[in-house]
Amino acid sequence: LMTLAKRIGKVGVAVGNAFGFVGNRMYHRYTWQAYFLLQEGALPSDVDAAMQDFGFPLGCLAVGDISGLDVAWQVRKAQRAAGDLDPDALYPVVADRICEKGWFGRKTGRGWYDYADGKPAPDAISADEIRERCLFALINEGARLLGTGVAVRPGDIDVVWRYGYGFPVWRGGPMFMADEIGLADVLATLERLETAHGPAFSPAPLIIERAAAGKTTLAD
Repeated sequence: LMTLAKRIGKVGVAVGNAFGFVGNRMYHRYTWQAYFLLQEGALPSDVDAAMQDFGFPLGCLAVGDISGLDVAWQVRKAQRAAGDLDPDALYPVVADRICEKGWFGRKTGRGWYDYADGKPAPDAISADEIRERCLFALINEGARLLGTGVAVRPGDIDVVWRYGYGFPVWRGGPMFMADEIGLADVLATLERLETAHGPAFSPAPLIIERAAAGKTTLAD
């Protein structure tokens, strides 16, 4: 085989028979560290750029998008089934979650990067979505507390958030925001977020009841 490799213009290396041989075995460790960095808050573009600055033609996340993220996913599942992974060791959950969404890379139009126009672009969450999800979580939970009597008045909740948690004074507070937006729109937004992100955004009963009654605010 070494002779054949030379004959066809390839560089052959003789290694022992083991899982992943040499290259893939090491690449496995390399890519898992990239996944752990993502779990710690790094962006895919940060990880790949750092390795390209070092001299690699592509970062391993971009390479994964090209080869198909489902390939490595199947390997991880096979390793788990065979008992080859230490159950107490850190595991790259983020890589499995990407695949569970059907984001396998270029062939599906989305992986670690977005390929909407055919070119890799950072698949970042917009500031608008971040604000919407965080603020509507506040509004919804506040309405839930009002509905169960834990808080007596919407203004009490706003005071807690303005004085205790740094909510911008000029914005009034989460309950004041809900009244400004209008309960019908608050309910519609929560329903949309629930569809996209699950039961964490299930509308509080108080919001449903008052919106159904044509009320625009959380209190009369």
